[in-house]
Amino acid sequence: MDMGFGKRLSQLVGEQDLSPGELAKALGVSRQSLHSWLNGGNISTAKLNRLTQYFHVSKRWLAEGEGAPTGENTGQGIYEVQARELIQDVVNSEARLSLAVKATGLIIWEYDLYSDELLWSEETCPYCETPFSEVYPNMDSLVEALEKPDRAGFRELIERLLSGDQKGYTELPLNLSSGTGIYGIWVACRFDGMGRPNGVIGALQDITKRKQAEFALLKSETRYRDLLEVSSDSICEVGPDARYTYVSSKIEGMLGYTPEEVIGKTPFDLMPRDEAERVSAVYDAIVESGKPFKGLEYVSRHKTGRLVYLETSGILKFDQEGGYLGYRGVVRDITGRKQMEENLRASEQNFRQLTEHIREVFWLVTPDWQKIIYVSPAYEKVWGRSCESLYQKPLSWLDAIHPDDLSRVADYITEKSQGDLTDIEFPEYRIVLPDRSVRWIKAMGYPVRNTAGEIYRIAGMAEDITDRKQDEDEFRLAISVFENASEGILITDVDSRILRVNRAFSEITGYSPQDVIGQKAGLLRSQHHDDSFYQRLWATLAEKGHWSGEIWNRRKDGEVFPVWQNISAVHDQQGNITQYIGIFSDITEQKLSEERISRLAHYDVLTDLPNRLLFNTLCEHALQQAQREGHQVAVLYLDLDHFKHINDAFGHPVGDKVLWDVGVRVRSILREEDTVAHLGGDEFAVILERVPDAGAAAVAAEKILSVFKQPIRIGSQTLQTSVSMGISVFPEDGTDVSTLLKHADTAMYRSKSQGRGAFSFYRKEMTAVAYERVKLEAGLREALEQDQFRVYYQPKYSPVEGKIVGAEALIRWLHPEEGIISPLRFIPIAEESGLIIPIGEWVLRTACAQAAQWRRSGLPMEHIAVNVAGPQMMRGNIVATIERILAETGLEPGALEIEVTETFIMQQAKKTISSLERLRSLGVGLAIDDFGTGYSSLAYLKQLPIDRLKIDRSFVKDILDDPENRAITTAVISLGHSLGLKITAEGIENQEQARFLYALQCDEGQGYLYSPPVPAEEFEVLLRGQ
Repeated sequence: MDMGFGKRLSQLVGEQDLSPGELAKALGVSRQSLHSWLNGGNISTAKLNRLTQYFHVSKRWLAEGEGAPTGENTGQGIYEVQARELIQDVVNSEARLSLAVKATGLIIWEYDLYSDELLWSEETCPYCETPFSEVYPNMDSLVEALEKPDRAGFRELIERLLSGDQKGYTELPLNLSSGTGIYGIWVACRFDGMGRPNGVIGALQDITKRKQAEFALLKSETRYRDLLEVSSDSICEVGPDARYTYVSSKIEGMLGYTPEEVIGKTPFDLMPRDEAERVSAVYDAIVESGKPFKGLEYVSRHKTGRLVYLETSGILKFDQEGGYLGYRGVVRDITGRKQMEENLRASEQNFRQLTEHIREVFWLVTPDWQKIIYVSPAYEKVWGRSCESLYQKPLSWLDAIHPDDLSRVADYITEKSQGDLTDIEFPEYRIVLPDRSVRWIKAMGYPVRNTAGEIYRIAGMAEDITDRKQDEDEFRLAISVFENASEGILITDVDSRILRVNRAFSEITGYSPQDVIGQKAGLLRSQHHDDSFYQRLWATLAEKGHWSGEIWNRRKDGEVFPVWQNISAVHDQQGNITQYIGIFSDITEQKLSEERISRLAHYDVLTDLPNRLLFNTLCEHALQQAQREGHQVAVLYLDLDHFKHINDAFGHPVGDKVLWDVGVRVRSILREEDTVAHLGGDEFAVILERVPDAGAAAVAAEKILSVFKQPIRIGSQTLQTSVSMGISVFPEDGTDVSTLLKHADTAMYRSKSQGRGAFSFYRKEMTAVAYERVKLEAGLREALEQDQFRVYYQPKYSPVEGKIVGAEALIRWLHPEEGIISPLRFIPIAEESGLIIPIGEWVLRTACAQAAQWRRSGLPMEHIAVNVAGPQMMRGNIVATIERILAETGLEPGALEIEVTETFIMQQAKKTISSLERLRSLGVGLAIDDFGTGYSSLAYLKQLPIDRLKIDRSFVKDILDDPENRAITTAVISLGHSLGLKITAEGIENQEQARFLYALQCDEGQGYLYSPPVPAEEFEVLLRGQ
């Protein structure tokens, strides 16, 4: 409606002198509506008719200002027809405007600055129970409808308009009575006739849906941008000429080119030539098909020159006429994936090569076990069925399972299929091959998961463990045999440390496993065998890998017992020894049985003496040893005299006891190494080993004869018997057992023929010699008891001092019938019989006592020399004896010199050196007698604690005529002096010998030149006469 309407209406109100409130009340409208009309606001036709009727004016005048009223009945007269037409035009125009405003959805309002009234175009307001003009009558009420944060800004906008701005626009949320929403608010300043601002005209438009759509679009665009940022893919658009029209920034990370460098190029420009030709043909086919494409793989070249694998998926674009416009797509870098695929192919190839050459069956199945994905070729060898048959019938492998095991395997598969697949280990089962052979199988598997963690495969391996099961059976059998064997078994390492023993070992040896495990097997040694035995044992083991034989071991309680031992070496695949296995049986009972059998075979049951068979064996052994060592053996043949009379008179039981007593008596007087045997009947035989001569055999025979001088008592019976003996000597009387025994038997019959109770040698002349020896030995015993021995003294002369400085004590036997007997005749018998020990001690005591007496008397007796025989050194406690005698006699140790023969000292140096050193420590002098006659070792000579060498008389005797003796004597004196020893020469008989020896600086002389050996009384005269 034109603003002239408001002016005319204001004019009429003024003419009628009406206030706006009075007019509004008269018209029945609100003041806001009236105010709106006064300002040119819209007015309905009905209200316009009411105005014209009230003021009596035409609508045209009211609307356009023509035909001003002139008095009463203004609405009538000449203008009536025109007024009706004009009013109809106005009404039509207003209706059109109202429809147009409503079509825009705008809500029209007007604000009057002076009245602070807010007028609303009700036709444009949304429907609500209370008109907007009542809800929002002024500007403050409208401002209250705004959100608090927006109110100050809206007021500033109104103030700017009233301050000079023409118009303004803003978008704010409003909480109107008709509902809450976001509104676009247009405002413009209103001016009065003078051009001054007097209000604001505004319009509201509900833009809530549009803002929601804009927000959704913005959110979608933001999400799209975010996806582009986080995605490794590049978005692209390609035109109909295949050139890029757009690519996202991700392309630079793929190819090194910026989007600007890529736009305008085709994908083919970035490919190698051959690849571009291939992909171009594929691209043409895609365009020809008109369908979206996915996963197009190709190779592009990076800006640096390296090749990059890409994959493109896209949607083709066409215009309405079907013309090709290009495509929009996604480019993805698949270089890593292609490398992984290549690695996977290589890995799969390696896997197949591996699985095709291993003995185990590898398999890959679906989780429900209903499909075989892969099975290795070993299946055909293990199961005896083709792989193809398994692919066709995935559960056919179950058909081969042994009926006794099938239910267990099937139940296990069912259990695993319905439950946990993380730990798959089949129970061991058997399969039956087409040839009816049976094999044992061990199978296990594990789940294979995809990237989502879901199980989509089950992989596993089946192994033929038939050999292992057989080994286990054999092992169990071996363990059973090991534990239950009656033989003791021990296993050691290569160093003989015990690793394991069985129960029988403990039962036999008494050692528990805890006692011996970790210990050396040598703890069983009994010292019954020497080191050479074990050296031979190990040598055999090393050469042959096994050894067997008899060994004597020691039990835990110390008992020594025999075992039959088998030792075998255990080797590894390289042939190295890893263990030793020893198996032994306690053969104590067997040995006892063997000994009993052997004793029965070799010993006489009646006398428990060796029988003829054992006698022959022992004698043969003695002869062989004598042959090697060069000594003699005597065989004595004994026969009981008149034994037949005893049997006849007293019976065989008494005769048997007599035979037993004979064996005991003979055995009692023989040496340990000698043998007495019962040959049968009343015949016995004796073997005497290592006899120095026939005289020793005669002495033994005489002893045997002597034991029968005592009667034999059997119960209440006293029997007197004797024996007759014959003696043969090896090797003079024979070199074999049969000959010696036969000759001894012959000699025995000679004894019987000569009166019995005697002995005879096979050679007659030996009998007289033997009897002489026996007589001599018996005489020695009497001589010792009856004080028939004498000590003679031979002077020892010092050429430097020119006088006697000492003496050598020499024994003489003053026999009551034969006179003086030479030591050369009786000393050997004394040594063999053992009488040399008491005789030697007597000589030593006598000589020391005499020397001590002379020294106490003031006679020039520097030292006394006494010979000590070998048996004295070996069997007697010579050091203790000398200490005792020196203490008893009062002789100073330095005045005593002990002489030992060179032959003895060289043979027994190791055994006697300790005694010699102890004597030396006492201060006793030591001399080697008869030096030069033996085979002295200079090494030994240097070690011996000696003071003097005595040159044997055999060298001195011919020293003037024999160059060799002179050379030897010269060398001995020189050698002795170089070793710090004194030299004494024996056997000096004339002055020429003495001068020669003293010229060589011999320290002392001894011989007939000075005096033969003389009794103590005569020697004392010599001392006093100096």
